[in-house]
Amino acid sequence: MKLNKKFFIFIFCLILTSVASLTFFLGGNKKEYAKSEYCVEGIQLFNKDKYVLVGSKENDSFRYSQNYITDFKYNSLDEYDSVISSKVNKEEYFKIKIYNLHDSTKITSKEVDIYSLLGQENTYRLKQIQEQFSRDGKEYLSFSMYSNEGGKIEKTIYVILSLDTGKIEKKMSEKEFNLLLDQKNTRTYMRGTMYKSMDLVRGGIGDQINNTLLKYGMEYVPGYIIPSYKIGDSVEVSDTNFAKLYPEIAKKMRDMNKIYFRPDQYNEEEWFNDLIHWFAPEGQDVMELYATDETTGEKTQIRSFNDFKQWVEAHPQKEK
Repeated sequence: MKLNKKFFIFIFCLILTSVASLTFFLGGNKKEYAKSEYCVEGIQLFNKDKYVLVGSKENDSFRYSQNYITDFKYNSLDEYDSVISSKVNKEEYFKIKIYNLHDSTKITSKEVDIYSLLGQENTYRLKQIQEQFSRDGKEYLSFSMYSNEGGKIEKTIYVILSLDTGKIEKKMSEKEFNLLLDQKNTRTYMRGTMYKSMDLVRGGIGDQINNTLLKYGMEYVPGYIIPSYKIGDSVEVSDTNFAKLYPEIAKKMRDMNKIYFRPDQYNEEEWFNDLIHWFAPEGQDVMELYATDETTGEKTQIRSFNDFKQWVEAHPQKEK
């Protein structure tokens, strides 16, 4: 009787251990996918096609250059911890929707699947979406891809996609990619290098512009404006000159992601003057702005970019 009892306990423990081991094995080998959906919901050009309004579900999850906006959708197996990467399976995709802005009256789009372009034997998967850039009058999107080649040694390649043709132009190493971006005839569209701007910190002008935009649920960045995440309200510009000039666009701004000045047409003076006129109260010529002398506290009204430029020249910044 004692033997039978010990035997049944042993069998029970063995079964329990087997179930636990099987659960751990299956859980440890469960496939996990990185996923993302398209986010762009609307595009509209205005003011002689120099400015673009983009409506989007997400913040900054698309890329843009002069004539193209790119949006992304992917379902990609996470193989960062794999010893050797498997071939991309049928459930996986890395799709790019390319919006063509050459004709503002008829914005067209085409979709490409990068994994399909790389072929059935491909083991490389999306690592990071990189720069959108132009070179010799043509525009490109770049992204890095990885594949593990044994012993968890990750190999990374950089892929250059032609936005004109929707085809892969080149595959290269990180060193080759950085050299390409550094060449004189390559123009990158990165935040911070896309638009040149005077230092709006001077005289407190930048803060005053931003504080005005915050009242309408927006924030200023050189070359574009975005919704503010400091307040919970949506964008509302109904009582501004902008709403008077562009009533239909003003309505769509409630769901905006960004309004940007098309990079190759960007003019710093025009951007500044448009901004302070658009978002002044309706009927008022410009925002009420005053540059403050850092030493004396004297205030000078600023009504244009030229006013601000002259004030900066007359008030050279003192070395600290």
